[in-house]
Amino acid sequence: YTLEKYEESLAALDFAIIADDSFMGAYFDKGKVLEKLGKYEDAIKNYETTLTLNDTNAHAYLRIGKCYEKIEKYDVARHYYYNTVHEDPQLDKGWLAIADFHYKLEEYPEALYHINKAIAIDEENSRYWKKVAKIHAALHHWKEADLAYKKTVDLGNYDIDLWQKWAEVLENKGDSNAAIHVLQQ
Repeated sequence: YTLEKYEESLAALDFAIIADDSFMGAYFDKGKVLEKLGKYEDAIKNYETTLTLNDTNAHAYLRIGKCYEKIEKYDVARHYYYNTVHEDPQLDKGWLAIADFHYKLEEYPEALYHINKAIAIDEENSRYWKKVAKIHAALHHWKEADLAYKKTVDLGNYDIDLWQKWAEVLENKGDSNAAIHVLQQ
């Protein structure tokens, strides 16, 4: 899998499943490989098998939700995303997935609510702060977006697109000098 030899990965995982048909990890990993190959419905079946072997698997719910989102079955995806955080409220990636989902659908207040749940779990994750900044910018909350971009940079994220978006926020906020300073950095 790490070497991106997905067909070989599938063969090895099939062998593992033949050797032990209750090996939950093999079904989960096979689902991940099938996702990489764009075989989302087959991936879902494997993730669902993990749920039959262990009914408390937030990660499987998360992966199933992502698969349904890829095949544009949004209502079903939403159901699985919410099952993820119901099963494990401390799984910050579940909250991020819900935030990304709502952001994609331009449901920004819902996205903000859910990304804040992820930040409450891991407030040192620059990726989460960048999402907060993007959501606030979409809502035209320029001051909050500015603060979130600053926090993102303070946490070590120096992506070029981040600096550009931050400068746009500052310009919208009416602070051209700060926008120039950010672009110079």
